[in-house]
Amino acid sequence: MACQPRHPHLPEDRRHDRIVPRNPIAVLTLEDGQRVTCRIMDLSLSGAAVALEHKPPLKSMVRLGCVPARVVRNLEEGVALEFLHQQDPDSLEESVTMR
Repeated sequence: MACQPRHPHLPEDRRHDRIVPRNPIAVLTLEDGQRVTCRIMDLSLSGAAVALEHKPPLKSMVRLGCVPARVVRNLEEGVALEFLHQQDPDSLEESVTMR
C-alpha cells in the first residue's frame, strides 16, 4: 500500500489543539511599533490565526498581546502566526488578549 502524503494544514498534523478564546479581541503590534486591533480566530500553545484588515508581510516579527510571534501564512481573513516560544496553557489567553 502506498503512503499517503501528509498535509500540514490538516488537524491531525497540528502540534497543539486549537481553541477559540473567550475574548477574541487582541492587539497586534507590528515591526514598526504600530498597534492594530485584531480578532483571534483560533489559538494554540504554538501560534494563532488572526483576522485583521491589513495583513503584515510574511516572515515579519509581531507581538500578539505580549507574545512575540512571526507571520507564517496568509489567510483569507488575516494571517497565521507562529509564537517564538511555546506558551504556558495556564496563561495563554491572558497573554494574547485584551484585558
